[in-house]
Amino acid sequence: MAAYRVPSDARVVEAIEEALGRHPIVDSQEQLGELVGRVLQEEDEHYRVSGARVRRLAVQEGLVRVQVETGTTGEPPREACPVCDGEVDAVRNRTLTGGETVVGVRCSRCAYEAGARHEVPLRYGFVREENPP
Repeated sequence: MAAYRVPSDARVVEAIEEALGRHPIVDSQEQLGELVGRVLQEEDEHYRVSGARVRRLAVQEGLVRVQVETGTTGEPPREACPVCDGEVDAVRNRTLTGGETVVGVRCSRCAYEAGARHEVPLRYGFVREENPP
């Protein structure tokens, strides 16, 4: 038998809701992943889920508000949001000469925003949404 099993997205979403019911504020992706993992293992001790998968599903389902602490790197900007894999849109500003310049990026799906220098998430915080969709 396999050392672990992967739960379905629907089961992970249920576990996220249950974990957030017990802990409405979570200070990190690692902590949220552990809380959800414990809920899943109450059902099947072989279930495993990564913190990144839990974060993406929680954001996609509208179960949480995400607070992102970022830091800058020398990497080029990403095409997709590092929080939810959604599309990022350029935030533009007019220059004094009438042109436009990109001053940052904003995710079209979640709360991620970054400045003109490429910023990556360093730490996530999660707050349960009161009225999820």
